[in-house]
Order: sequence, then C-alpha cells, then structure tokens
Amino acid sequence: MPSRALQRTALALDAASQELIYTAGPVVVAVIVLAASPSAALLVTAVLGMAGTALVVTTRASRSWTPVDDCPGDWLGPLRSPHLRTLYAAMACIGVPIGAITPLAINAGTRYDASWLVGGLPTVLSSGAVLGGLAYGARPWPGTTPQHLIALAALFSAGWLAVSVSGGPAAVFGATAGTGLFMAPLLAAAFAVTGTLAPRGTATEAQALLVAALDVGCALGTAAAGLLHPLFLPTATAAGALILLIPRRNFAARGGTRTTPSSATPSYLEATP
Repeated sequence: MPSRALQRTALALDAASQELIYTAGPVVVAVIVLAASPSAALLVTAVLGMAGTALVVTTRASRSWTPVDDCPGDWLGPLRSPHLRTLYAAMACIGVPIGAITPLAINAGTRYDASWLVGGLPTVLSSGAVLGGLAYGARPWPGTTPQHLIALAALFSAGWLAVSVSGGPAAVFGATAGTGLFMAPLLAAAFAVTGTLAPRGTATEAQALLVAALDVGCALGTAAAGLLHPLFLPTATAAGALILLIPRRNFAARGGTRTTPSSATPSYLEATP
C-alpha cells in the first residue's frame, strides 16, 4: 500500500496530466483537422481514448484489485459521511469558475478587443495548473492534506478575485495564469481527502461523486457566466472554502454513531498528511 505522501504525489501528477490534455488536446485536434478532416480527428481521438482505457484495465494494479465483501451496503454509500457531503458541496462551488472560463474568455476578448484571449485564457489556466500540480507533487509541504485543501481553496478564490478586478488583457492573462497554479493542487488534495474519508468499500463511488460535484459546479458556472457579475466567480470559490470550515460531528465507523462536541475546526483537519 503506497504511503499518504506517495498517494498525494501521484494525485498531483494525475491532476497536472489532465490539465496538460486540456492544453494539448485542442491543438492536436486542430492539426489533424487541418491536415486531414474533422472525421479523422474524431477517429484519432476515439482510438486514443480506447488505447488509454485498455492501458488502464490491463495494468497490474487494475488486474489485482478485488472489492471489499464485508462492507455495509446501502443506497447512500459515501454520502453517509457528513465530511464527504461537506466536501462535495465545497467542490461544487469551486467548480463554478472552472466552468465559466470559456464564456469569461469570450467576454474578455470582446471587451478588450483582443481575440487571442478567447483561446489564451483557458490555455493559460490549464498551463498554470500543470506547473502547480508538478510543484505540489514534487516535495512535501507543511501541514496535513485537509489543511492544504482549505488553503488552496482560499488561494484559488483570491486568484479569481484578481481575475475579476483586472483591467486590460495583459492583467487578465497574468491573473488567470496565477490562478491556474492552485487548480491542480486543489483537485489533488480533494481526491486525497476523499480517499481518506470514504467509508469502507465506497472509495471508488466516493471519488466518482467528487467528480460529479465538481462537474455540477462547472455546468452552473458555464450557464451563469454571462448573466452574473464577474465577482460571482471569486464569491463562489470563497463559499467553497468557507464550507470546508464548517464544523461537523464525528461518526464512528461501526456500532452506530458516536458524537463529539463541535469545535471551530473541522475534525478531519486532524487527518494524517
């Protein structure tokens, strides 16, 4: 079983690689379309997707995995955990500005008469995330992973505040790049905390629900980006950071529930790094 530090590094690299896909993928597709046709680009992406799937399912880790048979089962699954419900709500808020980046880029390109911002802002956000993910996974950082999660959520919110109040294309571009530095580490920390908090036998479902919560926030951000004030983006991420600070009661893993007095600091901050 890999150590918590090694898991954090792996998750940081995973988050960074996903952002690299978002940066390089459109470029690869555009090149294929120009060199061949849209149909060829669709075929190539389908083949790459199938190859990636085959690579995952044939690895030793996938082939040796076995489910937990003696875990309690019910339809709530990981939603039994109050800490995970808190985390999911926070990640839905954090996903809002991520989903809003494309409409925001179009609006910024129109406002500043700089069409390069339309593709430039999503690209630089993902590029910053790649660098941030590599930096987060390259070395140990003080504090526990849940503490990292809260700090990164706060920094992510501050970054979107800088994006919202920036004037001029260069300022918006630079603020978006800086904000991206915190995105992959934030996602890596969220996945690491989810794995720790997931009730026995629900780790896969817990991670899937985290992605679903983030995607719900992204969808809301895309839908609302053109209707709300730009300060809505940092407000949403700030709400996510504040939700993570909501105190919760501890639940015993077995034998019913065990409650302890609430405090100003969530108990899951005491988790190991």
